[in-house]
Amino acid sequence: MKYYSQSNIKRIEKIIPHKPPLVKEVSTNFQANFFRGENSGFTLLEVMIVIVIMGVMAAIATPNFFSLLDTIRVGGAAKNLASEMMLAKFRAISENHKYIVTFDVTGNSFSIYSDSDNDYDTVGLESNEIVKTVNIVADYPNVVYGYVTGTKGTSGNVITESVTFTSNPKRVVFKPDGTANIPGSIYLILSKDLAASKSGRMRAVTVIQTGRIKFWRYKGAPSSKPWE
Repeated sequence: MKYYSQSNIKRIEKIIPHKPPLVKEVSTNFQANFFRGENSGFTLLEVMIVIVIMGVMAAIATPNFFSLLDTIRVGGAAKNLASEMMLAKFRAISENHKYIVTFDVTGNSFSIYSDSDNDYDTVGLESNEIVKTVNIVADYPNVVYGYVTGTKGTSGNVITESVTFTSNPKRVVFKPDGTANIPGSIYLILSKDLAASKSGRMRAVTVIQTGRIKFWRYKGAPSSKPWE
């Protein structure tokens, strides 16, 4: 066994230290911070600042979020109406008999009838031929038939009624050839916008006699084409 003198050991320690200086420094700092309580993460002041910032951001974002939900809701109601009317038209073609869509303006609903016995022209609407009734307010809260007074419609003329089909009760008939008996428009609006006379989020669905059904979005009065 080989023995080293004290002087040799000191020379070896200089070449290969027992603990790297960096590790020693980190260890020393950690111990000092630990006993001073500096390993506790965040101070109370820092946490309070973060909470205040989050509160401010939430206060700014929340109204915009609910406004976006309202816009989506009224658009969804109009698109669903257009979709249901298209389905009625296609079924009139495929089943070779008339389909009728009626509108209850005060009740904010519409109903679809299947004239399977082809006697609509003489008998009219029959309760046993109803396919479905859609309550707009129930499915899309705060969305109603309506418009802001003075607003121009999709035709460019000032709107005078929320459902413009000239029949009584308000209705449109889709024939087996895919055409409609009369043209008309349906206007939808949020009840809060109606009360505040705000037309910016109005939506519309139109039907022309060729059977074309179209969804419309209101852009605003300054535009040369306020509907798109």
